[in-house]
Amino acid sequence: MCLRRAEGQRGFTLLELLVALSIGSVVLFALYLSFSSVLTGRSSIDERAERTREVERFVDSFAREIQSAYLSDRAGNNRSTFFKGSLGHGALPSGTVEFTTINYPASGISGDLVAVRYSVGDSEGGRPALFKEVWNPYGIGRERVRVEVIQDIRGFDLSFYNGTSWAAAWDGALEKGTPVAVSAVLKIMDRGAEKEVSTLARAMLK
Repeated sequence: MCLRRAEGQRGFTLLELLVALSIGSVVLFALYLSFSSVLTGRSSIDERAERTREVERFVDSFAREIQSAYLSDRAGNNRSTFFKGSLGHGALPSGTVEFTTINYPASGISGDLVAVRYSVGDSEGGRPALFKEVWNPYGIGRERVRVEVIQDIRGFDLSFYNGTSWAAAWDGALEKGTPVAVSAVLKIMDRGAEKEVSTLARAMLK
């Protein structure tokens, strides 16, 4: 059987097919760019949200730990409790603070004394990061747990208030107690710009 084309009906020419393919390619490319832009924007938002959560977790944890900082009255003789802080001035402000604090468990029935240290160090990528170390100050199981708290920071500035003035360093054994308050200023990069996040924590235990 032979099929004949109806009168006036014709097929697509090669030129028309090429034009149609070109238009289709442009449309698909535009859709890809739009979809890629949406994904990039979402990824950027997710990264900023995660960075905000990191900073919020640090501020909350740091404030609670300073509030519960504990130093024995026999600080000069009892090395199990301490509070020391200093500020290094290198390429960037790199504060270090270590102290013993009452770590209340979730039940709230009893508390344990733990040692905490915040300091600046290099991450695996070689960029400055804020690290936190936790260990048992009594010497039982002296292994320290060290975690990276915030990545890619530009500085960690500390100052200590004795009730009348602020200082860049603190030694609880010399001062015979914990500072009245501790100020921490964390400098981070946010959307290509340097941003400061500060917290003021008061020591509640005397």
